[in-house]
Amino acid sequence: MGHCYVIVPSNGKFIVAGKNTAKYHLYNVDSINDIIGANDITVGYKQEATSINLFALNTCVGNVKQMLGIKKPFIWTPYQLYKHIKHTR
Repeated sequence: MGHCYVIVPSNGKFIVAGKNTAKYHLYNVDSINDIIGANDITVGYKQEATSINLFALNTCVGNVKQMLGIKKPFIWTPYQLYKHIKHTR
């Protein structure tokens, strides 16, 4: 797993949000097929109450954790995040 994003349905379209150390990605797509390929993994997650974490890593995982309200400090990789989400569903 190389990168993670948050995808939110909105008015028949999808909002995609993601971050790496260089820049923030935020855009809309008309179809989920425009961004999810055959080798991508998608999982659903119910967002928890969010709060600002001053010590969040400036990575895609840190950004996704903050957006979803996940307060586990030792989740650092996309695979660890995936395992946590699959375990808590």
